[in-house]
Amino acid sequence: MKFLENHNFDTLSSILSVFEEDCLDGSRIDARLESYSCKLTSEDKKLFGRSIHKKGVDPRELTALSSPCTGAVTPPSRVRSWSQSSNEGVQIVGATSRKTLWYLKSTLNHSYGLDYDFSTTEADDFAVEPNYYWVKNFIDSTLTAALSSKFDSHVRQQLWASLEAEIIPQECEIYSYNPDSPPEEEPTIWSFQFFFFNKRLKRIVFFSARSVAAALCVIDDNASNDDSYDYASVEVY
Repeated sequence: MKFLENHNFDTLSSILSVFEEDCLDGSRIDARLESYSCKLTSEDKKLFGRSIHKKGVDPRELTALSSPCTGAVTPPSRVRSWSQSSNEGVQIVGATSRKTLWYLKSTLNHSYGLDYDFSTTEADDFAVEPNYYWVKNFIDSTLTAALSSKFDSHVRQQLWASLEAEIIPQECEIYSYNPDSPPEEEPTIWSFQFFFFNKRLKRIVFFSARSVAAALCVIDDNASNDDSYDYASVEVY
């Protein structure tokens, strides 16, 4: 997989990653918005081959995931799989192929770099989300509650316009990462991690955000003021 440069995503990540006006009373919010190509490099092919052959499974084989997180303000209780009944019997809904699961783990490995290894992450740490509109509403509601006026209609419109230009969310399968224990050692108040996977474009956009308790914040006197970001610098296509 290859990281794809995106100026709009860089700017939005900076806008959404903020300190409250008074860190002692607020919280730090870290956000990242990144795009990756799913075209495998030679090294990726070796890693994928070893991963599949080691388990002796078909990469197209379905593996069950957890239930979606966008149906509630907080993720629901961990469920190994969820299903629905039809005239043809019970069908697995919360599932994806082992190849797609490998893409999700690889995206995390690329995003977090050498700090963490997600290769052995269990399938039930991931969930497939029902549809784009549920995810959009979940993200908008979460960021509005956390950022208040910083996540105004202008920034919100720029966020979804940039996602539309990069990944076409309505075409995507959308997954979430909901581990029992997040990889970062810092306790989080809330967090979300979504993967927008467009098979046609062979591309994944990873969008994550988390709130870290204020007591853990370290004020950097040299840090630039949040208001210095140029919201208008995000291009809308």
